[in-house]
Parts: sequence; C-alpha cells; structure tokens
Amino acid sequence: MLQKYRHQLHSFVVTQGPLIRLCLRLIILLIFTVFCLSKMYSFTDSVKDHLWNPFRATRTQKGESRPRDFAHNLPPREDDDEILNEDPRYPRTRDWLYDHIYYSFYDGSRVYTNQEYTGGTVSRSTHHDEQLMLSQVRERAYKYFSTKSPGKYSKEHCNSIRYRIIPTVGLEADVTCNDTAAMSVDRLNIILPLRPPKVTYHHAVSPTTAINIIVTLRGRQDTLKLFMTNLVQVLRESHIRVGLTLVYFADGNEQSIRKILKDSEAEITRLKTQFILLENADFSRGMGLQEGVEQTEFSGQILFFCDVDVLFTSAFLTRCISTPVRGHQVFIPMVFSQYNPEFVYPLHKHRIPPPLKQMEVKDDHGYWRVWGHGMVCVYKEDFLKIGGFDKDRTGWGGEDLAFVRRTINARDYKIIRSLEPGLFHRYHKKECDVSGKYYSCLKMKASNEASKQAFGFWYFQQQEGLSVYGALAEGNQPHYHDEVEIDPRETESEALYIPDSIAVVSQYRSLWDSLCLLVLLSVIGLDMFLMMQNWQLMRQMGVAKDV
Repeated sequence: MLQKYRHQLHSFVVTQGPLIRLCLRLIILLIFTVFCLSKMYSFTDSVKDHLWNPFRATRTQKGESRPRDFAHNLPPREDDDEILNEDPRYPRTRDWLYDHIYYSFYDGSRVYTNQEYTGGTVSRSTHHDEQLMLSQVRERAYKYFSTKSPGKYSKEHCNSIRYRIIPTVGLEADVTCNDTAAMSVDRLNIILPLRPPKVTYHHAVSPTTAINIIVTLRGRQDTLKLFMTNLVQVLRESHIRVGLTLVYFADGNEQSIRKILKDSEAEITRLKTQFILLENADFSRGMGLQEGVEQTEFSGQILFFCDVDVLFTSAFLTRCISTPVRGHQVFIPMVFSQYNPEFVYPLHKHRIPPPLKQMEVKDDHGYWRVWGHGMVCVYKEDFLKIGGFDKDRTGWGGEDLAFVRRTINARDYKIIRSLEPGLFHRYHKKECDVSGKYYSCLKMKASNEASKQAFGFWYFQQQEGLSVYGALAEGNQPHYHDEVEIDPRETESEALYIPDSIAVVSQYRSLWDSLCLLVLLSVIGLDMFLMMQNWQLMRQMGVAKDV
C-alpha cells in the first residue's frame, strides 16, 4: 500500500513538478517585487518630507479632500458655516525666505504697509474701498461669534486685522478680537474668495491708430536731441504712426530746435512733427500743452502729454494707444524716475552707460513716482470735455493734479493708474527757487538723487573716509536682515533648503518608478514564459514515456 502511494506521489511530482516550480517562482518574484517597491517608496517618502508637495491633501471637516498647493487652493464653499479648523495653514502659500506674501496691518484707524502709496510709505489712512472691505471682515467675525458665543464681542473689539491678497485664493484676513475688560481673546482666519474670472470688456484697437505726442519746452537742445533719438528708435521697432507737436517758448534758439525736428522727421516716414512758437510768454507747462492741443494739425485722436526728459519703449507706446477708451477711460501711468547715475553706477562697479542704455527698472537705479500725474494718455475729445489744462498756471507743476481732479469730478471716467516699466524719467539737476514752492522742490530734489542705501554709503564716505566703490557690485550686496549673511539669489534655487541630491531624485522620481516597474514586470513575464515552455516540454516527455 505504501509502495503504491509513493509511486503516485512520484508520478505527480514528475508530471506536475514544473507547474509547481512555476507557481513557487511566481510567488517569490511577487514577494521580491513588493519588497523592492516598498523600499523604493519608503525612500521617496523620506524625500517628500523635505519637499513641498503640491498634491498632498488635507481632510476638511466636511470630509472632502482639498489640495494644499498654493496654486490649487480651493476657497470655502458658500454653504460652509465655519472655516478650516483642521488646517491652520490654509491657504497654502510658498513661504520662502525671500518670496513671501506679507500681511498689511490695520489697527482700527490706520493701515501699516511696506508698499508705496501717495498717502505715506509706513502708515496711512484707509482708502474708501479698503474701508468697506475691512468692515465686511469685522461684520463676518462679529456674526461668527454671535452664533458661537452671543454677546462675547462687539464689532469694536475686532479692530486688529492683518490682511493680504493671495492671487489664487482671494483676500485672507486674520482677525484678533480682544475684550480687555472680560480678558478674552480669540482669533479668526477669514477668506474672501475670488470669483471665477469673467471678461467684462473688450477694447479692440485698430492697427492704424495714430498717436499725437505733445511736448512743451524752452531751451534744453541736447535733451531734445536725445528725446528724438529715442522716439526714432521706438518707431523703427514698431509700426506706430506718430505726430509730435512741440510747443516752444521763445528764447532765441528756435531755428536749432526746428532743425532737430526736421532731421528726425527725415529719418523715418511714420513720424511727422509740428513746431508751435509762443512768444512774449512766461513758461507754463499747462499753457504749452493746452496750446498744443488747440493748435495741432495732426488728426491723431489719442493724445500723449509727455516731457522732453522722459524716455519710453515701443511697448509703452502700444499701451498708451490701447488703454484709453473714448468717453470712459483715461490712462495716467506712473513713471520710473532714475537716480543720479553718478551715485548708482560706481556703487555697482560699472561705468556710466549712455542714457538709452540706462532704461532698466532695478533696485537702487530709481523709484516709482506714485505721486506724479504729468504723463497722460487720453482721447482728444475727452480731454476737451473734461476741461483741459489751466493756462493761468505758471512754471512747472499743479496743472496735472488739477486735470486729475476735473476728471474725477466728471464722474464719467475710470482713471487707469499703473506702474509703467516702459516709461523713464531721466535724472537731471534741479534748481529750487526760494520764491516758489521751495521745500516741495527740495523734497523732490532729494528723492531724485539716490536711494536711501546709496545715501548711507555716501554718508560713510564723507564722515569716515571709507571707499564705497563697488559696494553694491556682484557678490557685495548687503545681507537682508539675517543673522548670517546669505545671498538671496543662492537661496532661490534651494527652496526650503533642499539638498541638490534630493531635488534631483525628486525630479526624476516618477520616471525612475516607471522604469523599475517595467523592468520587474518584464523579468516576471520572461521567467513565466520560460517556465511554461519547460513545463510543456516535460509533460510531453512524460506522456511519451508512459506510452
């Protein structure tokens, strides 16, 4: 009996042995595959702990999953009664050392901000629309506490508000409510989400639209030569048609001024010039520009009021044509005002380049004239409807602000005020008349010379005899309020201080995973194929032997 069972077992092993070995081999390979994948993903998980993961999700109290990526932040739904208590880091932003969206602070009366405003650069009063927004935030905080803890706070207790604009989310407000009498403090984070983008207006601009540049001047022939050189260069880079109306206050140099205009006009056919002479008149920018509008011979309906010491690019001239809307919009760009090149370039260890090579927006090279309103792009009929410039004002200044006030009072026009990186006010020496607005002139003169940092270097040079040549050159930039001196350009490539090896592995992680999986599956498939062939061969041999 025992001999019979041994014979049956031997026959089974002989006939089914290859299949058994194939199954065992498959089980071993599967175990090996799982082991390798677990090891590989355990390594990549350790990498992910060092990396900012844009697809890592967090659970909300509603149960849905929301990504933590700052580019995929989802605002709370309108039916959400409360905000995301389980994720204090929402909304996610890329808070790097030198790439951070800072909060402004409101204390109930003033806003503290580091952004440039005409009302002050350190603190200022709130704008009308800004006050409405802050009132909405306070109302939402009060409503929340009225539901959770009725009577705990009033709206006046919630006047400590930090806020910032996150472009992918909306307005984030951090509100602290403090009742000192009751010794209670609570803090809320409130999101005013953005709405889906909608097109509200389409302004089609004809490619044949011409622009009429109006400039007023007395003397300054060399400055006019540079202005015309820049204008000719701009027209060579574009297809814009320009009429230049120059209003000149007589000083005996009229013929040389006319020659400069004619020489420039001869260089390019799309430029036409007109010379208007005002005799026996004291210089007045407002009068000159108004006379230019009234006496111009050009048919261009878009006016660009410019100064002879302003240079611009072809991109700006295109925006000057496309931004005004007849009967609705006026464009008043903010100029980048250049500092004294004798201050700027030696600190950077550079020679002073030609004026047309200085047209670049950089720190320590200039500042934005947020209070300047002298450059205007507007349709001629709108300019006349608003009331134009005041001819009774003498000298420089004042006429632009008066025009802006009339535009606001007309209530029919939207004023587009934006920083314009294609518009440059050249540095020039300024003389202040003690009989006029002397201190206002001195403030402007001081602002035009150099940055605060450059003035600081100049002070050290004067008081301590230090050499500051090249102080802002490559590699010599001062540190940015850190305990250890770090070049911010180096940290930009080291987000969250990630080692280079980890960053490289992360970059090719998905490719590496795919290749490993493909190789393992190929090996398994090949091994199964070979074992199957061997099993079929052994089975045929067993059948033949039995026969």
